[in-house]
Amino acid sequence: MPYYSVPGYVNTMTTTYRSAATVTAPVTGPNKRCKVFEMIIGGTASPNSTDCAFEVDLSRVTATGTGAATLWTSTVMDPADSAATTVANIAFTTEPQTVVANSTLYKIGMNQRATVRWIAAQESQYLVNTSSSGSGFVLRALSAAFATSMGGQISFME
Repeated sequence: MPYYSVPGYVNTMTTTYRSAATVTAPVTGPNKRCKVFEMIIGGTASPNSTDCAFEVDLSRVTATGTGAATLWTSTVMDPADSAATTVANIAFTTEPQTVVANSTLYKIGMNQRATVRWIAAQESQYLVNTSSSGSGFVLRALSAAFATSMGGQISFME
């Protein structure tokens, strides 16, 4: 199975979730199941003078909606593999996706000075998406005090 990565970022965090990146099944065409096996998250700007926390989660989404984002071509990790059919979006300026209720698969509170990496210890722990049109995952963050930016990466296979 081919492996891919998608970078994401939130330019200015607020007290409500802001999306860094999404990976979703295409609305048309062949749909494969996306399996997230790694995420990396951290602050990307100079830290505030006082320590701040922010919260990051990976949740399921049902559709990408009409929000504003940049379509991203997922980076293929092995150049011999074909391009991903999974659709990736980054740099959201408008929150488009419909987050499935009670669907948070990964949630962590972290310090602005930290970088966190989550990696599935084995394949049975991969976060697996359905192949339903427009369904997928969103990596997002919020903070009450850390108003600068965070970056992240979603690595997946299909």
